[in-house]
Amino acid sequence: MVERKNDMNTTHFDEWAPGYETSAVQKLFFDPIHRKMISLLTRSAIGSPSTILDVGCGTGRLLRAISKIWPDAQLTGVDLSEPMITIARKLAPLYRFHISPAEKLPLQDQSYDLVVSSLTLHHWNDAAMGIKEIVRVLKPGGVFCIADHLGPKWAMRFFESGAKSNHELDAIFKNNGLETVARSWFWGWVGIRLAKQLTQG
Repeated sequence: MVERKNDMNTTHFDEWAPGYETSAVQKLFFDPIHRKMISLLTRSAIGSPSTILDVGCGTGRLLRAISKIWPDAQLTGVDLSEPMITIARKLAPLYRFHISPAEKLPLQDQSYDLVVSSLTLHHWNDAAMGIKEIVRVLKPGGVFCIADHLGPKWAMRFFESGAKSNHELDAIFKNNGLETVARSWFWGWVGIRLAKQLTQG
């Protein structure tokens, strides 16, 4: 059992879990964002990743969509909500799932070709630490695709306290050796970024 004492409050997500898959928000909001993420990935010619991780995976919906594009990839999901992970395991028993915060991934260094994260960064306690962990588990030259509330710093005040401005995310990426190579938007306030890990030497 993962210690949650110092992690974000998961009560809302635990309570949402039973109706998460059938929520209208999925088809109206999350699914279109997932399609845009996948489109950005396929248009960017990243090849065929053999190992894919979703940080903040919920019930594994994005992973299941990704599996249609790369059916041979080994898929892993991480989420702090135990009820979400319980449902994810039932819906996709062949995938690997872990209960864990983004800031402390229970995964080996340099083990994933592609990491994705959809609308979860603004819920993390420490975005910089979460992205540092993602870079740790990325293989050299690996790809990170994220969708979250992004925009001018003044606009981010209207979203959750953890929302980052474009400038703030640029700085976090730079400090962790990530270079943004492609961008897209959904409804003008959900930014989608594809970044590659800069190889050393």
